Amino acid sequence: METRTQTKIAEFDKTGMHGTTIQGEKITEYYLTVKQVSNESILSLFERPANYLAEQKAKIVKMDVLGAIAFFRECRDALINTFPSINRPVNYIDGKSCFNHKIAGMQIYAVSGVAVKTIRLNSIPVGSVFDNDYAKCCFLGNLHSANTTETREVQTEQTLGKMETALQSAGMEMTDLVRTWFFNENIPEWYKEFNSIRSKIYKEKHIFDRFLPASTGIGGDNPNHSALIAGAIAIKPHSQNVKIKEVTSPLQCSAYYYKSSFSRAVEVLMPDHRHLIISGTASIDSAGNTVHVNNVEAQIDLTFRVVEAILKSRCMNYSNVMRAIAYFKRRQDAPALTKYCKKYGLTQSIVLVGNNDVCRDELLFEIEVDAVALNFCNYSGNVSKHPPYPPQGLYSVCPNLSFPHTFSGNPLLPSSRFRLKNCRNDNIVGIFGQTLYSP
Repeated sequence: METRTQTKIAEFDKTGMHGTTIQGEKITEYYLTVKQVSNESILSLFERPANYLAEQKAKIVKMDVLGAIAFFRECRDALINTFPSINRPVNYIDGKSCFNHKIAGMQIYAVSGVAVKTIRLNSIPVGSVFDNDYAKCCFLGNLHSANTTETREVQTEQTLGKMETALQSAGMEMTDLVRTWFFNENIPEWYKEFNSIRSKIYKEKHIFDRFLPASTGIGGDNPNHSALIAGAIAIKPHSQNVKIKEVTSPLQCSAYYYKSSFSRAVEVLMPDHRHLIISGTASIDSAGNTVHVNNVEAQIDLTFRVVEAILKSRCMNYSNVMRAIAYFKRRQDAPALTKYCKKYGLTQSIVLVGNNDVCRDELLFEIEVDAVALNFCNYSGNVSKHPPYPPQGLYSVCPNLSFPHTFSGNPLLPSSRFRLKNCRNDNIVGIFGQTLYSP
């Protein structure tokens, strides 16, 4: 019988820092959200994750910092002092704190147990690539045009061109993209033009032939004074044991319905766990219209319901969320987030909060979310972030996993009837969308 090391998902919550770890047989992944606490210096803010990652012998793959441009140099100096050998992409975005701190905070993705290679363009780090035995994984950041006098449209083309060049240097293509970020200056002024160029390039690169990546398009200046700055995740599976698929939104239409080229969500199905990447989501109805204009609480509530519906469609809920960023057009609205985190069960320390324009003038709030789960629901029917292996008599809904149970083709069903909560239509749904059992 094959022996499989159980993948474990755990989390910790310290003052000003939340972390989720995914510990596999060879590699451990770390998702950190770090926020400035009262009267804390920027140097101390960077020291806390630096000390933690040093203890774990983990290597940074990607870092995103949301803060006022006025504090960029201070953050840069703190980064150099605390991570002296860092050669990874760092996105610094003008996302001012909504809570009277110098910067809103940072999110870090790091790994241990695997070698990480740096991708450089003109000697500047713009990416990290590593192999987790199942797939090649590439994380890009700090992609922008050096020609800031060019038009926004030309800079968009140049930025996407750099994205392609960086991917090619990692042995990948644009069709390997699963997630993108675009932080555009004064985004409501030219979001339509940006979308037109993105769609044109995506068509040229045959991205529509596969599926559109999940994405966030949000307002945010940058220290380079370029029209936009971009980041991305690309994954190239080594075999059919890794599946990547678009996930539709039960409560919203496709974004492409109103000519915005991204998927509402993308799910990455590794042999041991599932990573659900939910795009930036706002108060938009099933016809693509903005709803609850000038009512920030109603916009937050609808947005949370839309995200919850996507999570539930993949047998998850807010307890599975491992990172999130909330963007508020008006900083005075940010305290309302606490109410809805409590209502929907989202751990607020996971959520980085920034003061940023949303892509439409009338939208006051947007949130992006990443969630993780092992490849089955637990025996009780409750969705669990890190349940044990299925007990005797309960079989995984994932046909690609090897457990100490007998499988013959599709997973066998338990002899006694049971229902999996939070799965579409209360059916037992396989992770590839197939119905395994209907009550």
